[in-house]
This record gives sequence, structure tokens and C-alpha cells, in this order.
Amino acid sequence: MTSLLQSLFSRVVILTGILFLVASCATYSPRVDPLIGEWSYTMRQLPDGDAEGTMVLSSGGDGYVGLLQSAEGNMEIRDLIIEDNEIVSGHFIGRGYHVELRGEFEGDEFKGTIAAQGREFDMVAVKLEQ
Repeated sequence: MTSLLQSLFSRVVILTGILFLVASCATYSPRVDPLIGEWSYTMRQLPDGDAEGTMVLSSGGDGYVGLLQSAEGNMEIRDLIIEDNEIVSGHFIGRGYHVELRGEFEGDEFKGTIAAQGREFDMVAVKLEQ
């Protein structure tokens, strides 16, 4: 009788362990980077007026990869470095100009600047729902 109770107890312990493992896996949710995705942007008060498009951020290698999409085409954001929700380095070529990009993400909003030829312009963006 004791061996029957020991066997039953062992099975209950094993079953409890399996159930705990299954429940743990079922509730696992990988951390999603809130910066990755599409952002609707506006570059304000440029010489030709406001410019609008989509900024696409994705992970690549050890950091981020960025692309600006607009009616004029796609512009790769080169040497993009984002630290602590802030673009500390990044540039692109727009209309033949080398344009520096800086700014800060706060939740689903981005506020920053673009600078070229000694002039600086505001850039804002809002994250699009995925």
C-alpha cells in the first residue's frame, strides 16, 4: 500500500510540474521594442513647404535600420544610432543634401529636427498602429 501511495504521490508531483511548465510557457510574452514599426512624419516649414511620409524603423545587426518613405521615393537613414529613446546619430541624403536627423521618442510620438546647409527644421512623427 505504501508503494502505491508513493507512486501516486510521484505522479501528482510530476503532473503538477508539467502543468506549471505549460502555464509558464502559455503566458510568456516576448518584449516588443516600441520603436520598431511605422511612424507617420511631417518635416515642417521646409523651403518648399511641409514634407510628409512614413519613417520605418526595424532592428538590424546590433541596432536599428531606418528608412524614410515619401512621394519623392525612399531615403535610407544611415549610421542610425538610437540610445535611451533618442536618435543621437543619423543622416540621409535628401534632394542631394546631406541631412542630419536628431530627436526623441516619447510613447507613440517623435519630436526632432533635421539640419542641412546650416538650416534646421522641425520633424514630428506619430507611430502608426500595426
